[in-house]
Amino acid sequence: MGQTFTRQELYDLVWSQPRTTIAKQLGVSDVWVGKQCRTSHIPMPPAGYWARLQHGKRSLRPPLPIRLPGQLRTISVGETTPSVYWRRQESVDELILPPVIDEKIDAQVEAAARLIGKVSATRDLSTPHQGLSRVLKREADRRSKFAANGWSMDRPLFDGPIHQRQLRLFNSLCSAFERISARGEVSADSEWIQGVGTVHRLSLRVDFGGSQLNLRVLDPNLSASELGEKPPSATTLRVGSARGDLPVQEWSDRPGCRLEQQLAAIAKDLLYRAERTYRHDAQRHYEWRLERRQEHLKELEAQRLEAERRRLAAIEARRKRVLEGIKSMALDARTAQDIRTTIERLDNHPDLRLGRPAAFDGWRAEALALADRLDPMNRSLDSLLADFVGASKPVASDADDA
Repeated sequence: MGQTFTRQELYDLVWSQPRTTIAKQLGVSDVWVGKQCRTSHIPMPPAGYWARLQHGKRSLRPPLPIRLPGQLRTISVGETTPSVYWRRQESVDELILPPVIDEKIDAQVEAAARLIGKVSATRDLSTPHQGLSRVLKREADRRSKFAANGWSMDRPLFDGPIHQRQLRLFNSLCSAFERISARGEVSADSEWIQGVGTVHRLSLRVDFGGSQLNLRVLDPNLSASELGEKPPSATTLRVGSARGDLPVQEWSDRPGCRLEQQLAAIAKDLLYRAERTYRHDAQRHYEWRLERRQEHLKELEAQRLEAERRRLAAIEARRKRVLEGIKSMALDARTAQDIRTTIERLDNHPDLRLGRPAAFDGWRAEALALADRLDPMNRSLDSLLADFVGASKPVASDADDA
């Protein structure tokens, strides 16, 4: 069974017992636990620590470092059940707390910058970062096919100087952010544009653990149709989009200072953005949960009102059934009495003075039998109250069914 820890809780745990023991408790491997600690910037006991401890030798325990920009505040270890927040119903009894982030963003960025160290511009792609592997493998496959058959459709897509520079810039950033366990990956997409043909674009996605940044390079030598917008005056690196919650951020070639010479400053700006994105998303998620709570309360209120409407409608329907039954019973009683009264009067009919025809006696007997059947006094009390008792049963509400 998995568990979710704060960074402090996981730090205390890995320093309280060996990772193999922790892994067995959580149903994962000790390698996996170690990976989570490294990704979350949590120091672990060095090799031989527990053996030395058993022999009474203590080792220095480093303090828990500050959370790095964009990294998660909590870590899920083991087989935890994912929270599908866009489907879940917020419990009306659950306390929803706003995100509390105590770290100073400047301190976070400085800590990350120290770990990253020098950000060097990639000169060539002879030893590329793993984040470029998928794109470069497809390029190598196309290059081999093109060399074998010469078909233009197999020509490599990103061998030109514009795309090669983009790949080198992305490679530089991937290598830098890897030192703080942020995962960068370059991807390619294609779009057919009328009058231009198929346009191929590169982009870089950097995953810091709790936030992701998407980067593109815009080149002034490409047309507005190829870029989907007016070309910049100089080669520009952009993060974000006009549709995003945070504003677009850009860096461009300047006279005597190309993007390759700005990489250290760019990396630092991206660290700030990664943490601001994380904090913005955490706040937005908190607000979203409050909105979902209100929606759920409205749904519950609508269900309550509907259940009350059905309850009142059932009461009214019962009242009508009982009333109709009573009216019908009263009508039967009056009809039975009217039949008997009519028979008594007919018994004194002048024509009967001369004798009682057999037909009259038959009619009289049938009329009296009908009056007896209609007369409520000739029916059992249970029979008379059957409709009333059935209508008196309580109406089950949705809450009762639940």
